[in-house]
Amino acid sequence: MKIIAYNFAAFPLFFVEVVKFSQEIDWFAIIPSYHHREILENALGKDKVLYLQEHLNKEMHKLVVMDELSKYPGSIYSDIGADKAVLKHKPKEYQLKNAFHTYRIYKEFIKKTDPDLVFFPIIETHDAMILYKVCQELGVKTALYVHARNLGGSFLSPDCFESLPQYILDAKLDPQAELRAEKFISDFRKNFKPPSRSAVLPEEKDLISWSKPPFISRSSGYLRCTILNEEPHHISESTFSQKVKVNLLPITKKVRKAKGEISRKFCDIRSLEELPDKCIYYPLHLTPESSINTPAPFFVDQLRAIDLILYGMPSDHLLVVKEHPAVLGMRSFSFYEELKKRPGVVFADAFIPSIEIVKRASLTISVTGTACLEAFILGLPSMHLGKAFFSDYISSGSHIDLGNDIRSAIARRPAQKEAKDLISRVFMAASDFTLADPTDPYLDMRLVMNRKNMRVFLNTLISYVKETEKHMLVVKRR
Repeated sequence: MKIIAYNFAAFPLFFVEVVKFSQEIDWFAIIPSYHHREILENALGKDKVLYLQEHLNKEMHKLVVMDELSKYPGSIYSDIGADKAVLKHKPKEYQLKNAFHTYRIYKEFIKKTDPDLVFFPIIETHDAMILYKVCQELGVKTALYVHARNLGGSFLSPDCFESLPQYILDAKLDPQAELRAEKFISDFRKNFKPPSRSAVLPEEKDLISWSKPPFISRSSGYLRCTILNEEPHHISESTFSQKVKVNLLPITKKVRKAKGEISRKFCDIRSLEELPDKCIYYPLHLTPESSINTPAPFFVDQLRAIDLILYGMPSDHLLVVKEHPAVLGMRSFSFYEELKKRPGVVFADAFIPSIEIVKRASLTISVTGTACLEAFILGLPSMHLGKAFFSDYISSGSHIDLGNDIRSAIARRPAQKEAKDLISRVFMAASDFTLADPTDPYLDMRLVMNRKNMRVFLNTLISYVKETEKHMLVVKRR
C-alpha cells in the first residue's frame, strides 16, 4: 500500500511517529515549506519527500501555459481564493504563476510515485487545494480528516466537503450503530452536547515525548526564509503579526478580551427575551478558516452570505446574526459597523447561548456551521449555503432562487428517522482518534501525541483504503 501524506505546518511531528509502526505502508510525503523538513527526510529518505519550495525556486521563472489547465477540475481561481489570506495580497499575475507551477510540480510527483491514496490532515492553503485537485484529475483516491463535531470521534472523507465514504453510504445500517444513534438523539434533546474532542487523557505509558522548538529557533527559521529569501515563493498561512500573536498568546488573549468587550457595544440585543418573534438565525463563522475557505471560499467574506440571506428572506422576519464567543476580539470593528448599516439585521450578544436561538428561530442558516447540525438533531429547520457531512440531510440554498429555498426550508421539519440515519452512518465511519497540529496552543496535545491515538488513526486509514477498494470492485461488477 503506497500512501502520500501531505504535511502542513507541524503535522510532521505526528506523522513521523505514525511511520514507525506502519510496516505495511510505503510512505511518501509532501511538505510545502521548511517546517520540520529534516525529520521527514530522516524518517523516509530524501527521495520520498517532495519539498515544494525547492522545486518552486527552480520553476517560477518559466512561463504559465494555460492550455495545461484544460483538464483541471473546477476552477484554479477558486482554489487560489481558498488560501487563508496572504497570497491574495500578491499581484494577480504572481498568484496565478505560483498556483500554476505548484500544480505542475504536484502533478509530476503524483505521476512519478503512483500512490494508492493521498492523505490530508487538513486543507488550509491554496497549494493543498491544488494537490487535492491534481488527485481528482489523475483519478487518485484521497482521504481527508474530519472531526464529527457534536457526534464525537473522527472519520476520513474522500473529498473536501466532509462527505461520508461511499461504502458507508451504501451499506446497510448497523443495528448497534442505530441503537447508539437513537440514544444520542434522545440524550441530545434532553441535554445539549457541544462539539468537543475526547476528554479522556491517555495513559502515561502511551505518551510520546516531544518539545516545541523555542521561539528564537522558530523565529530564526521564519526570518531565514523571508529576510534571507531562502523561500521566496512560500505563501505562509499566516502573516508575521499573526505568528507573533500566537507566540505571545497570554498577551494576545488579554488584548482580545478587551477588544471583545468593546465590540459588544455594537449589539442590538443582549438576552433571549429580546429576540424578535420571527427571525432567521445566522451564527458567524471564524474566518479565515479551513471549514469555510476550503469548501466555500466565496463566503470567506461573510457579508456576502448575510446579504444573500437578507435579499431572499421573508420581509416579516429579521436576521439575527451572532458572533462566536471564541472570535470575540479577533474581528475588525469595521465588520460590525457594516452590519449596523443593514436594515433587517439584528446583532446578538456573543454570550447568548447559540442553541437557544436555534430553538426559537424559524430557520438556522450557515455556510458549513455546526448550528445547522444541532437544529437538525432537534428536528428543527436548517440550511447550508456550503457543504459539510450533514448538508445532504438538511436544506440547501441556491444563489439563484434563495428566496424560495428559504421559504421551503422554514416549512420543512426533518423527521427523527433522518437524524437517526445520518448519525448511525457517522458512528459506523468514525473512530476515537484526534488529529491536529501538535503545536496548536488551543488544544491539549496529549490527546494527539500518544501511541494509542496514532494506532487508531492508522487502523482507520488502512481500513478506509481497503474498504474503498473493495467497494469499487463491487460497483464494477454490477
